[in-house]
Amino acid sequence: MAEATVETEKTSKRTTLKHAVDYIAVCMSKSMSNGDLAELRRVNHQSPYSAALWRLMMALEDKHEEVYRQTEQETDEQEAVTRWGVLLMGMAHNVGLHGGVPLGQALAQAGWSELRFERLMRARDVSLLALIGPMSKFLASKAQPANWDQVAGLLFYQEGERARQERHKIARAYFGALYRAQS
Repeated sequence: MAEATVETEKTSKRTTLKHAVDYIAVCMSKSMSNGDLAELRRVNHQSPYSAALWRLMMALEDKHEEVYRQTEQETDEQEAVTRWGVLLMGMAHNVGLHGGVPLGQALAQAGWSELRFERLMRARDVSLLALIGPMSKFLASKAQPANWDQVAGLLFYQEGERARQERHKIARAYFGALYRAQS
């Protein structure tokens, strides 16, 4: 019974993170101004603070308080805001491209090199934050839809079993797409 409770909590948290990312994608495509989107595209991991970021973060906290609080609990508040800022920056580059294509498959279909992919999968902390920008710009340049809740998983699950699972799913989709393209 305890295992089922733990699994339900993990599933609930993941689902909540997915719902939060879906909510952000809708906000960006339907209600954010071009100026706010441009401001979010300029966010970087060294300076994630902007008015557009904070407005979206407050809307996120209002609609999805549970996931917002959970991400703050896993790391300190400043680090959580930095991770959210990097996620929102990447999504702002890809407005209208959040979809059902697994991240690994999207990267393979867009032509993201294996070397860059391996770096992304191994990266943690500041290194990972620095790689999300180039990855998001690359996907945007190819107009490649991708599942941005998997990017959120990379950012918010950086250590432990959940991190390993997230990276395994992404890698399987990436190399599976490469294999199918070569067959």
